[in-house]
Amino acid sequence: MDQITTNPIVIGIDAGGTMTDTILVDQDGHFKIGKSATTPKNEAEGFLASAEDAADAWGISLQDLFSGAMSCSIPAPACSTRCCRAPAASSG
Repeated sequence: MDQITTNPIVIGIDAGGTMTDTILVDQDGHFKIGKSATTPKNEAEGFLASAEDAADAWGISLQDLFSGAMSCSIPAPACSTRCCRAPAASSG
């Protein structure tokens, strides 16, 4: 397999019921995928673990991944599903 020499410009992250997936795409259409277990109690852990898995597959650090990307997308249905499942906050 050819080594990718450009950095990804698009990051897509999708938190599902059991797995959080990350896809990285560069300007030439090359892509890599990362996966991690979804972490409902703290979604950030699963998002970052999945992104780090993808960054490792690309051969770059997590910091380089996020500092060089032009677009990061997290599907709204994933977020809204989590929000609907969250317990309502007490207003006093």
